[in-house]
Amino acid sequence: MIDKGRHVDTPARTREPRRRQTQSQEKQLSRVGILQCITKLDDTALRYLILSMNSRQTFFQFEFVPFDDQDEFLEPLLASGVTGRPSPHNMQEFYDRERRYFQYIADCYERPEEAPDYFQIISAAGFRDNYFYVSNGALSVVAMGDWKRAMAPPSILEFIQIIVLKGALLALCPELDTHLGTCGCVMDFSVALSDARQRVLVGWICQTCESILSEHGYSDLVAELRELLSRRWLGSPSDPAAPAGIISKLGYDLFITKGLKPNLLESARITLAQEGVKQILTVIGTVVAAAVLALLGYAAVSGHSTPAAPQPTTTRPAITRTQLPRPAIKGTQP
Repeated sequence: MIDKGRHVDTPARTREPRRRQTQSQEKQLSRVGILQCITKLDDTALRYLILSMNSRQTFFQFEFVPFDDQDEFLEPLLASGVTGRPSPHNMQEFYDRERRYFQYIADCYERPEEAPDYFQIISAAGFRDNYFYVSNGALSVVAMGDWKRAMAPPSILEFIQIIVLKGALLALCPELDTHLGTCGCVMDFSVALSDARQRVLVGWICQTCESILSEHGYSDLVAELRELLSRRWLGSPSDPAAPAGIISKLGYDLFITKGLKPNLLESARITLAQEGVKQILTVIGTVVAAAVLALLGYAAVSGHSTPAAPQPTTTRPAITRTQLPRPAIKGTQP
């Protein structure tokens, strides 16, 4: 798998407005529209994980947006097979169509809303040339078709979340770019998937990228990114108020589950982790009770009964008639 940061032939008309914003040193909220194209998936946990980033920083607003699932550009991305990497020209055409489709849906519901500035597609398809991420500055595609459970940790949800964050950074500050050396920075260019894992596990942004952000008016974003990338904000699955705890209640444990959904063993581990010792004692008690009932049932069927305990008895000595005293008879003399 290869991570393609941006194409060099990104249309200038999609980049110039961003450049003027950063030069003006004005803080602009960047709306990022997410097209969740992984089908047959309960994506509640994935959506919550991505949307939780909205409350942890003040520069991006991630939104899950409607899309036309009959669009020819999305057709191969909605499948889970292998497809060709889209060209910059096709990506730009779909970007324009998606903006029009968003506006059409908004008009249908009489919502006076504009389309997001930037779109990201999350797909379970894979590219033939082993790229897993491609962007043209206005639209990016995250293709997770080659993901294997053995590649965890991190979980695939954490991987997607960091890739989405990286795309948002590229859209917000076009002067940023990926760098070939692997240092655990969110902007690493990953030739191998094992290197791509490091950016999620390390959770860091390098000094070079920090300097570029600060030079273009995003010094406040640097501090927010440090916290967001460090993963501390996720908390523990045992904390019901932490994001990791809420995601666990949704059926996905970030520290146990590896793929898009937990397998049987992972589901059992999640249940035990949630219920703790109480669940274990309940299981033990159920097993013991079942064993006792089974033994009693076997005894009743086989006709065996438990012998009663012997009762203590008191033996009195026998008394003969000759031993009985003879009563005295009045009026006679011996």
